[in-house]
Amino acid sequence: MENRNRDKSAETSSSRPSSKNDHHVKDDDLSTDTKNLSELMEFDFDDILMEEALLDSESPKQEADQGPEHEKTLTADADADTQRKAKNKKNRKLVRDILSWVKELAIAVLIVWFILSFVAQNNKVIGSSMQPTVYENDMVIVNKFIYRFKDPARGDIIIFPFVEANGEEVHLIKRIIGLPGDTVDIGDDGNVYINGSIYKEDYILVKTTKSGDQVSYPFTVPEGEYFVLGDNRGNSKDSRYREVGTIARSEIIGKASFRIWPLNEIGLLR
Repeated sequence: MENRNRDKSAETSSSRPSSKNDHHVKDDDLSTDTKNLSELMEFDFDDILMEEALLDSESPKQEADQGPEHEKTLTADADADTQRKAKNKKNRKLVRDILSWVKELAIAVLIVWFILSFVAQNNKVIGSSMQPTVYENDMVIVNKFIYRFKDPARGDIIIFPFVEANGEEVHLIKRIIGLPGDTVDIGDDGNVYINGSIYKEDYILVKTTKSGDQVSYPFTVPEGEYFVLGDNRGNSKDSRYREVGTIARSEIIGKASFRIWPLNEIGLLR
């Protein structure tokens, strides 16, 4: 037992110095590694600082060397960009102006078309059949809208189409004398009779004649049609002639209500 204990003790005792020596060795190694690492870090850090200082000292020089040309390039680019924007703005404005002009023109054309088609139009008088109320080459405004709201009345001056013998269509201007259902007669005294009564006309210069046997009198005006005469009874082709006859309401273009030419005769037509 004692030998075993001594052996174990010796074994334990001999192992402790060995462990202690190992510990010291390890301490020495760590110290050496720490010192070497410190030197390495100090060396690398100094090199990094020197390189950064060198770059910092060279960078302003390079910028100074490139400064004028670089600034010139930037200025040129800025000027080009400004000119491009100004040109684009000018082009956009031109397009807007053109579109606005086209829009205004289209609206004007539409208004004119609407007026001429549904409201009014100007007509030039051809011939002398309506003297002394209107004369040849007078310009009159025709109200095309009025008969959409009221029936044509006796005494109205109307415009209607008429096809000549050569096939040409012209517009005639006459005065309504007989309404639908009226009985019209022309007496030997040169007066016009409506339903047996003299129709007073202060706008004619000559008496009215029957113009041969073109129409049988007394004449009853058909429904929806109108008997018309020119104010110049001695020189007017009107309802006294079969080629003209009575005028259907659907054929009436409008009422000639205003004279615009000549200037000294501007005014309402009666």
